[in-house]
Amino acid sequence: MASNNILLLEDRDEGQRFKELLEDTLNVNVIWVRNSNDAIKAVEENYIKVALLDQRLEPGELGTEIFKKIRKIQHNFIPIMLTSRARDEEVGEAINLKYYKYVNKSDTEQLPDIVLNALIQHNLDLASSKVRVKKKLIHQFKRKGINPFRAKYQVYLISMYLLDDQFMFDDKWLEILSVDAGKSIEKEHEMSFENTVKFENKTITELSNKYSIGIEIFSNKLKNELSEKISTDEHQGVTTINKKSSKIKIALSLPAIPPDVNQNYLASKSFQTNQVYEKHLNILEILCPECKLSETISLITYNPLPKVAKRQVDIERDGNKKIIDCGIVTIK
Repeated sequence: MASNNILLLEDRDEGQRFKELLEDTLNVNVIWVRNSNDAIKAVEENYIKVALLDQRLEPGELGTEIFKKIRKIQHNFIPIMLTSRARDEEVGEAINLKYYKYVNKSDTEQLPDIVLNALIQHNLDLASSKVRVKKKLIHQFKRKGINPFRAKYQVYLISMYLLDDQFMFDDKWLEILSVDAGKSIEKEHEMSFENTVKFENKTITELSNKYSIGIEIFSNKLKNELSEKISTDEHQGVTTINKKSSKIKIALSLPAIPPDVNQNYLASKSFQTNQVYEKHLNILEILCPECKLSETISLITYNPLPKVAKRQVDIERDGNKKIIDCGIVTIK
């Protein structure tokens, strides 16, 4: 159950040579991608320990910029710059971003040793986190296809990282009120929030298909663990999660349609709300106590906050849309 996944971002064919070099000399799985979209997908679908990022990509992409994007998905992998054309200021930025090393492509014989040391550092960091956070989620389960009288597995939550403290799902904006040109409207609306932890579907499906874990029991136990983490006392700035709602008054009005048919005007205005979450990366370890093998996987969860985001959407006659952020309110 090896989980030494290495991300290799290289848009040229020499990426195959780097991949073979590392896989032939180290016990690793190299995921070779050529662009930012594939890099993001790889990080979403795999637990990455080390990322080798070419700095200069076509068309004009920079490895350091891609690193910033994938770090929002997974926080704790170790980045290494792989390039032969980076400018001094780009290397300086990589240092500021806490890159582990800079490797020139002309010195690739050093690459296996550098990646190995990065893996060791990652595992040490993970072990340190494991000592602080380790929580057993499931006492024991049997893996699919395994002799039921032999290997039994355990699941641990070993680390948690806050990726976003004000996350909103783009497709979850709810229209509360809408008004067309020349009209006005006023109403009182009761805002409320969900108090259920949401899971990234991919990992839950993977656990269900790959292991015979009772997913409902597992989900409930992890939800309880995460709720304990975010439901501390108010003095620490976190409000205990309870079902709450709050009423607000909303008034919208628009001028009448102008007589000049060629004049553009504001055709409609709407008021929308959206639930606010904390987005967490949770590192899970699946351990076989008998064979001493383990697999590390990542799971994204969205933990509800008693907060609702507000925005106004203005649409002109020609279809142009303007979104106005109206802030976030706490449900009391």
